[in-house]
Amino acid sequence: MKDIYELLNDVEIEADDFAEVEVSEFEKAKLKNRLKKSLPQKKKAMGWKRSAVAAAIIGLSFVTVGLAFPAYAANIPIVGDIFRFIDGGKTGVFDEYKENATNVGMSKEGQGIKVTLNDAIFDGKTVSITYEFESEQNLGDAQDLDKEPFVEPFLIIKGEQGWTGSSKLLKVDKHHYVGITSATTNQFEEKKEINVELLMPSIKIKDKNEVLNGNWNFNLDLKATENNVQQVGQNSKRDGVNVEVSKITVTPMSFIVYYNSQIVSDTIKSKYPNVEVDLEIKDNLGNSYYGEIYGGWSDDEENVQGFSKTFEKLDMKATKLIITPHLRLSKDVTKDGSFVGEETFLMEDIIVDLKK
Repeated sequence: MKDIYELLNDVEIEADDFAEVEVSEFEKAKLKNRLKKSLPQKKKAMGWKRSAVAAAIIGLSFVTVGLAFPAYAANIPIVGDIFRFIDGGKTGVFDEYKENATNVGMSKEGQGIKVTLNDAIFDGKTVSITYEFESEQNLGDAQDLDKEPFVEPFLIIKGEQGWTGSSKLLKVDKHHYVGITSATTNQFEEKKEINVELLMPSIKIKDKNEVLNGNWNFNLDLKATENNVQQVGQNSKRDGVNVEVSKITVTPMSFIVYYNSQIVSDTIKSKYPNVEVDLEIKDNLGNSYYGEIYGGWSDDEENVQGFSKTFEKLDMKATKLIITPHLRLSKDVTKDGSFVGEETFLMEDIIVDLKK
């Protein structure tokens, strides 16, 4: 996965191709911070080249990287690519999402607040929609948005009996905010298309302790990206717990692993009411993949839990996936998420030969 410096080093530019634009102090600080965090700490080779590029960017009095290379400019975190901006470049899960997404470009305005849907993508299991807010009023400070967001978007997947969802908001500057909302179907099989509604019936104005009602609601029909499904049906067992990888779905920007865990020991069941399983994945080329769990289901009678976990783009040269289940047993979970009487184990690897 290339970082911002590798992308910029691939581009041929001329000094005259930059257009100077005034930006806020917030944007300057944010770009400086991202540049510092992205500088290599351990790899010495070629470090001078990346540092030189970074210095060149900072030394340009924070000009906006312009139309000379829009494909790369869109990935610099000043809202060109909201998927990567929200992710912060930390996981790589969203690196390929924008180029495979549908550009929406729908806007609704009311009460002095404009909401614009930017991009939407559906991988057959999870739908994600990015959007931005433009407002003359302060809708919330950056540090408060996780705890007290000014809006709580609700994404409805039509025709589904159940789904899970999440949202994330970030403040860009005094008048602009960006966000992403995702929802995952609880169906085991991928869908080829969906109809969704993104609802934002009201927005809170924190400074005035006021709630504004409006019609910031959107309806979208989305087709799934291309995907290749491989049935797996391989498992790993340890300490009375069985973990099975049932199938893997590969898309142009990610791959999804479907797996379930079952408690098969009455002793474990009585001693540890809480059982959690997560997956660590590498391939035969040495790549490690970061993933996010978006959906799940459970059958209490059979003591089975099922999950789908979405990982970053698969290296198409890889021929094997080495899947390591991480097992956590605990007697209780506190309100703050701490585990009581916790034991953790690594289970035997599940090695999957990828079909091309």
